Amino acid sequence: MTQEYVTAKLGRQFIEPPPFDLGSAFGDSHCIAPLIFILSPGADPMAALLKFAEDQGFGGSKLSSLSLGQGQGPIAMNMIEKAVKQGSWVVLQNCHLATSWMPTLERVCAAEFKKLLYGLCFFHALVQERRKFGPLGWNIPYEFNETDLRISVQQLHMFLNQYEDVPLDAIRYMTGECNYGGRVTDDWDRRTLRSILNKFYNKEITTNDAYTFDLSGIYYAPPEGDYLSYINYTKSLPLNPTPEVFGMHANADITKDQSETQNLFDSILLTQGLVVMSAELEEVVKSMLTGKIPGMWMNKSYPSLKPLGSYMHDFLDRLKFLQDWCDDGAPPVFWLSGFFFTQAFLTGAQQNYARKYTIPIDLLTFDYEVLEDKNYIFPPEDGVFVRGLFIDGARWDRNLKILAESYPKILYDTMPVLWLKPCKKSEISPHPVYIAPVYKTSERRGTLSTTGHSTNFVIAMRIPSDQHPEHWIGRGVALLCQLNS
Repeated sequence: MTQEYVTAKLGRQFIEPPPFDLGSAFGDSHCIAPLIFILSPGADPMAALLKFAEDQGFGGSKLSSLSLGQGQGPIAMNMIEKAVKQGSWVVLQNCHLATSWMPTLERVCAAEFKKLLYGLCFFHALVQERRKFGPLGWNIPYEFNETDLRISVQQLHMFLNQYEDVPLDAIRYMTGECNYGGRVTDDWDRRTLRSILNKFYNKEITTNDAYTFDLSGIYYAPPEGDYLSYINYTKSLPLNPTPEVFGMHANADITKDQSETQNLFDSILLTQGLVVMSAELEEVVKSMLTGKIPGMWMNKSYPSLKPLGSYMHDFLDRLKFLQDWCDDGAPPVFWLSGFFFTQAFLTGAQQNYARKYTIPIDLLTFDYEVLEDKNYIFPPEDGVFVRGLFIDGARWDRNLKILAESYPKILYDTMPVLWLKPCKKSEISPHPVYIAPVYKTSERRGTLSTTGHSTNFVIAMRIPSDQHPEHWIGRGVALLCQLNS
């Protein structure tokens, strides 16, 4: 009677046992939801499973099996850990004989998601906290929020459910390019975001228990446990983290503290005095009281964050540089910081090379060589010598001729003369380099001008390095045309 009712209301397929379809069942499984065979007496799917594994390319040594029983739990655990690293399959038989070990097996299946989830949450906190370091952290202070985290968690769970292996490239793209990256408008910030995310979305975090987020070893994805264990571990972390966990040098704290102190003093000075005048003149007076360049001047000026006195000295130096060029001819070494429209000078250097060798200019780029610290009397045969750049977040090792860590409490280093050598893009040598953005000021961010160029970004230079580029990306290393002092 019941069968007739179900047939009439739902259809006959709901009373007929479906045929065993291992392929469909496998399609519904994923890395944290394994296939479980509940067998009736006499049933044995092992032969069908071996054949299916062979068809899927997991036959022979790529498939391990073990019959569970007393004392077999640790052996099964070793097999699973090996399979996770090698990407092979494990078949555990007679699980009903090891009921006490089943909770352990369940935790193994869930641990991968928990590790990646904790890494994602740590990434969310880190990208927000980098804002306190100003331009060293982000060129533009983005408002990442809980929505970005929530959708990334949902996508992480979805991808782990739908794929047998963790699709790291897919979740990195969705999180780094779409969810968080969708807010990022600066190309160099996008590079930084991707670099940071790679620390948390990788194979090491799920397969290597010794993997840490920084060299201190304090920060890592804790071992699998309940919700409270993750909360307790997080509460145990330092209340005031060092810059290293953000990928930065210890000097980054000095830069942050100096900026906060300057903002405090500016606010105090602005509370002194009351004058009645036009808004424009009032702004000029306030700027002079605080030793800043008036906004009325900056509307016509080149970008500068210098105090008023230093700005005037810098302005006079620029006039002298151009006057000497006019009176005495082109100098052997050009002061790159002294140009109002730096991109025009760089384009001119490439145009001279293109005309000399009759090469289309759109095929050209610059190669870069950092020279010795000395005076240069003659210009190069091709290209230009330039001076006046500073390195922020690192230093130039004058002995090894590579990027190196900053000395303690020394925030900037002066770069030696650089040789900008025009060459074909196809002829760039593949030696290890860090691609360092060059900015006019330490503020770094700018706006798109009517010429199509940024008001702050100048060019990207290839600087020799023996470190992986992500090391310097995390430290926010860049070249500056001028300092704030």
